Amino acid sequence: MKKRILFFGGVAILALSLSSYSDGPGNHASLNCTAGGGPGNCAGSGCHSPNTTNTTTQLVVSNTMGGPEITKYTPGATYYVALTGTNSASLPGYGFQVAAVTAGNIQAGSFIIGSITDQHTTSFIGAGSVQLIENKRIIPYTSGPGVYETDFQWTAPVAGKGTVTLYSILLAADGDGTEAGDQANAATPVAIDEAGASDVNEVGNDFAITAYPNPVRDKLQLKMTGASNGIYTLSVYDMTGKQIARNILPVSSRDIKIDINANDWAAGIYQLQIIGHGLQRSMPILKK
Repeated sequence: MKKRILFFGGVAILALSLSSYSDGPGNHASLNCTAGGGPGNCAGSGCHSPNTTNTTTQLVVSNTMGGPEITKYTPGATYYVALTGTNSASLPGYGFQVAAVTAGNIQAGSFIIGSITDQHTTSFIGAGSVQLIENKRIIPYTSGPGVYETDFQWTAPVAGKGTVTLYSILLAADGDGTEAGDQANAATPVAIDEAGASDVNEVGNDFAITAYPNPVRDKLQLKMTGASNGIYTLSVYDMTGKQIARNILPVSSRDIKIDINANDWAAGIYQLQIIGHGLQRSMPILKK
């Protein structure tokens, strides 16, 4: 399998809060409605109604889009998060919030938005400096009125943070520009334990990366063999340690070839690094 990857520097981190207003939740900025440092509902003065069973939600964390739910995370690995919901009143739109925290509601890892139109992340709020991923406007229903689906990615924290719990809340919105009539509910918290050395899905001694040509002028072909399916992070660093390129790479084959555009790199020595599933591999690349 061969993939063409366009590298980009860094990951955009953006911001917002939950609301039924047509211009998005900025009207209630910095409110955390999840149970991760917040009340776990949308009730309150000038806010939405308490949670209702009319809205049902489910949150699943997996290695691949639509894959089976995980129960343990590898520190530093990136995962897919799918939040789905239904509303018996068939309200036409929705908003949401998700928080990932450790014990004491301390921020755990970071989110990567899945839709620049519909989602963003907040600045850190509350005692535990919690970051939320949430809607930036009313998001239209998906397959039909009252059916909602959204997805994004979550990068797990560094080693030693222990169990992480993801809290979520989904608000079915009637879109009339007021809080009245909207129907929210919180999903059951999803707890994911940190994987120990014996829990990590080992790739084995047959995992290897090679790059050709090296030295490179314009295009570098990277080959990974023996990789386990899942999400990997590919990064390139210059000799000062500055990250000049980064990409999230979903892998669904043990043997994969990736074309990397090195045309814009200045001449010099670079370090290419791959992280995922408890492994870390690096190799030097010379750019002519």
